[in-house]
Amino acid sequence: CGWMPMKGRDGDVTWLDPKTKVRKPYFISSAPIDRRNFMLGLLEFNGPLIKDILDRMRHNKTHEKWEVTDIVDEVYWRHMDAEWKKQKIHPRTGRATYEWVKRSSRWPDHIRDCEIMQVVAAMWFKFLNYGEKHD
Repeated sequence: CGWMPMKGRDGDVTWLDPKTKVRKPYFISSAPIDRRNFMLGLLEFNGPLIKDILDRMRHNKTHEKWEVTDIVDEVYWRHMDAEWKKQKIHPRTGRATYEWVKRSSRWPDHIRDCEIMQVVAAMWFKFLNYGEKHD
């Protein structure tokens, strides 16, 4: 019917493409449904990695182009800035790691989620390159 559910995964998860043997940040699995003899595809993706890719595209730090129309307003930008990358220092090793955190539990982020899923869809349909040579 032209619709497929998507689900972001936390952590550093990737899937091996059986044809190309390249690790990808997305994978088609099956969604749990109550009906037998019917399988609904589920496009799973590495949430933090896709957020990083979108962030680099937004700030022109990649060769891929990201544009918005001139009709977007402050609501759009508020949604797009719903998360920020926070540095965490491991107390024992002193190693720095970064993770995406919400600004507030009440900060809206629906449009950001839609943009993230558009990045995944663009990768799936090969409009956005990811693989051997990626940023």
